[in-house]
Amino acid sequence: MEWKTRAKAGMKRTGGPGSMALYKNTKIFRIHEPLMLPGIFQTEPYMRGVLKFWYEFLDAPWDMDETVSFRQSRAHVALDPSKRLAVVLYEEAIHARYTDQLGDHEQQLTHLLWIMRLPFVRLGIIPAGQPKFGVDAVGFWIHDSDCVIIATPSAELKVVRPQEIAQYERLFELLQESAVHGPEAKAIVLRAIERL
Repeated sequence: MEWKTRAKAGMKRTGGPGSMALYKNTKIFRIHEPLMLPGIFQTEPYMRGVLKFWYEFLDAPWDMDETVSFRQSRAHVALDPSKRLAVVLYEEAIHARYTDQLGDHEQQLTHLLWIMRLPFVRLGIIPAGQPKFGVDAVGFWIHDSDCVIIATPSAELKVVRPQEIAQYERLFELLQESAVHGPEAKAIVLRAIERL
């Protein structure tokens, strides 16, 4: 589904009509984001900073408050203790700022530290100096083993063929093996806060 088509009615529509149901029905989220924190981990200022670019890029009618509210509701659904979330980020995602205010980014990283303490969240960070795979530069979300959602600059792709989903699952396993977790991941976030 092309973003430009969805955005004609406002950015709230870019989540897709079924995205809330997909989040409600998903029991296990496996998420890889190379350059930004997943929407379900974003604070409001960070989220607004990310969205601001897309309003301009897609020439979408301004419905920022409604869009942020919808995305926060969707995040609340995903961050339910009955679910399991495994997330792998590049360290670059920790440092990438989407607002002009350093305080907003510090607030986001502090929020990420809180997220990391949730018992149903497993966050891995691939350190910046570590070699990367050639095919992992695009973020993707695996919802259970039912589908994979990939966001490109022009459209959202939904992969549903079992053999393709299996490939993404294998890639996610490799990314997890490359990542540091627990205290080592926390140390990366704390160092990023100190640098601010």
